[in-house]
Amino acid sequence: MSKYKLVYFNARGWAELSRLIFAYSGIPYEDFRFEREDWPTYKAESPLGQAPWLEVNGQKLPQSKAVARYLAKVANLTGVNDIEAAKCDAIVDFIMDLIEPLKVIVKVKQENPEALEDECKKHIGKLSEQILSLEKFIAGNGGEYAVGNQKIGEKDPESHIILTKITPSSSAYQRILV
Repeated sequence: MSKYKLVYFNARGWAELSRLIFAYSGIPYEDFRFEREDWPTYKAESPLGQAPWLEVNGQKLPQSKAVARYLAKVANLTGVNDIEAAKCDAIVDFIMDLIEPLKVIVKVKQENPEALEDECKKHIGKLSEQILSLEKFIAGNGGEYAVGNQKIGEKDPESHIILTKITPSSSAYQRILV
């Protein structure tokens, strides 16, 4: 059996999807977290000067999406054929596109709260349109499931997290302005 060690800051961030895959699949791993002030030490150890990375039997695999995709394959969460795997990849890539404007909104909320409402207005319409596009794509795959014959949370946990937290009807989506 392979030995896994996920290395990241003491935060959810870019490592959280991998943690969810580990938790869902029951694959044992070491969740190694370090504090921000210790980053210079760990940066020197990281394969590309970034975190997170996954160590698999001592080999270091960088980049959060590459790690998550690797783990999804190990956990048999990537579909039953190549087209289902590609659709899973498309959904995850699309979700990553959704995250970018949310990062801008969070940064504005932290650094310039007075500008938050204007910044949200710039992005909310586009986010709503993108979410509807994703819902349409998923409906085209049969409606109830994101891809294939498995539920969203089983197929790609990141989509499940995003869709349940930022759909226009959700309270979290409404709280973006707060």
